[in-house]
Amino acid sequence: MALLKQYAELGVRVRSWFRNLKRSWLGVAERELNARIGHAEDLASAFVPNDPSPENNARGEQAIKTFQEVLIVDPENLTAIDGIGSLFLKIGSAPRIDTKALEESKKYHNRHIQIRPNDPEPYYWIGMIDWTIAFRGWNEPAVIRAEYAVKYGALIDEGIASLQKAIFLSPGYYGAMTYLRLLYRRKSDISETAPEREALTQLADGLLEQVKEIRQRQETPNTPASKIGLGRKATKEQHWLH
Repeated sequence: MALLKQYAELGVRVRSWFRNLKRSWLGVAERELNARIGHAEDLASAFVPNDPSPENNARGEQAIKTFQEVLIVDPENLTAIDGIGSLFLKIGSAPRIDTKALEESKKYHNRHIQIRPNDPEPYYWIGMIDWTIAFRGWNEPAVIRAEYAVKYGALIDEGIASLQKAIFLSPGYYGAMTYLRLLYRRKSDISETAPEREALTQLADGLLEQVKEIRQRQETPNTPASKIGLGRKATKEQHWLH
């Protein structure tokens, strides 16, 4: 009996030692991970979208690499996922459109959706990227409407669905409404029938009026945040696109 008691006490001490060791290791790992995230965020903040210099490009590449290292340890870290998505968006939008970088950005926004499907922001970014690519295609020299519809029609539909989802999740999200209106215009331009074009134009015009109303509420003192939506955040982050 005494021997069994000693074995039992030893087992308790061993389990306690392992728990303390694990707690200590996790604490160190968490501190290192947070430090790495902070370093990546500093690099991302220093990245200038319209600066093609080697130094600036190196900052962007290093920021992406550091965020990716975080994801190896913590695959669902949304700070790293969103950070990479944002950097690829900036790289793909200025000084000229880079479709491959924009599609890479969409992959990370979709990854965010897989983890947190009720967050409206990644749907907004996907819709905005789809509009950016479609708009670039519309302004290509000698663009033919039928060919444009084949090449960009599915992208426009994806963008519309994504922005509608963002607005569903956050009513009053006027940044999403703005790009949805623009995509309705693109959809109208490739529609084959007059009634369909008219219906899409009316939808776009209706969204324009809603955006005006929301902006007026933003300028009105004491307006509840729930009635404003996410528009202020969206427009702040998209200024470098224009």
